[in-house]
Amino acid sequence: MVSEKNRLIIFNTAGQPLGEMIFNHDLFLQATLYPDGEQSLGGCLEDWQVNGIMYFHPAASTRTSLSTIGECVTMHDPAFPSALRQWLERNSLYSVVIPEESWDIWSYIEQLPLSDSEKFNLVMRLSLSEKQNLELSKKSLLKIINELDKLEQEPKPLKKSKEKTASKKQKTKPKKMNAKKVKVKIKK
Repeated sequence: MVSEKNRLIIFNTAGQPLGEMIFNHDLFLQATLYPDGEQSLGGCLEDWQVNGIMYFHPAASTRTSLSTIGECVTMHDPAFPSALRQWLERNSLYSVVIPEESWDIWSYIEQLPLSDSEKFNLVMRLSLSEKQNLELSKKSLLKIINELDKLEQEPKPLKKSKEKTASKKQKTKPKKMNAKKVKVKIKK
């Protein structure tokens, strides 16, 4: 069986990442919660490990109605990813699923000095990207990160230029003030 790993990234309504879950063919492998995710999801994750998570699926359909059945599924049940996405929607949380070949790109996005909502928008686009575009995205983001690293390592010329500008202003101000010279006679 070929490995088909996916990462489900959980976000709050502000686009802040709360945690990640890794699956292989819909089988749960591991979960990682970020500090804010630990507060909001930590207890739920522990409960799911012990009691499972509620999964609602259609039971019968007629022309006028659709009935659903709810059952608890364990984290190792193939229905767990669907149950998790249902739970996230009911709790006003978002999830984005990215394939394993996109994981490096997600780690690059996390390093960028962007707001949470901007990172969320980028990972949403990443999840919809075609495979042939991933390598170009990866190279572009890596180049941006390398350039940002270079900027952080270089001495900051802004302070020096401000000092030079300040000293130039001081030199020019007296010239402007002395543009009109007045002779004053002092009486003895």
